[in-house]
Amino acid sequence: MKILLILLFNVLLITACTKNSTIPKTVIPPNITGIWSGKLKDVRLTDPAVDWCIDIKSDGQIFSYNDVATPKIIPDGVGVWNLNANIFRAIITYTKNGTTGISTDSITFSDGFTKLTGTEGKGTNTSGAYTFTMTKK
Repeated sequence: MKILLILLFNVLLITACTKNSTIPKTVIPPNITGIWSGKLKDVRLTDPAVDWCIDIKSDGQIFSYNDVATPKIIPDGVGVWNLNANIFRAIITYTKNGTTGISTDSITFSDGFTKLTGTEGKGTNTSGAYTFTMTKK
């Protein structure tokens, strides 16, 4: 009888100490790959914003075009991107008039991943050169 009471007490103790908690589910963003088009503004100049388009590929590549209607066959810039939690970064290499430069973009998605805003900087800076807004095509 004594052993039965001890076993019963242990079962009640284990049951009372059991933690009921839910494990948060990993949030996977909708498909962000595809063509995005909008305007690019040089923050260092008073010139108006220009048409700009990027093509985010699922294999981690990104292509940049100075054309909003239809991307050209040859992009103006080629790079790589990654998404870490909700932080999107792209490093794009441009060649213009024989000079090669690298820019880094930082992007924030909104409206159910149908719009984005971002900044672009020279080298590894993610700001200081351009701002842009785009919608997914």
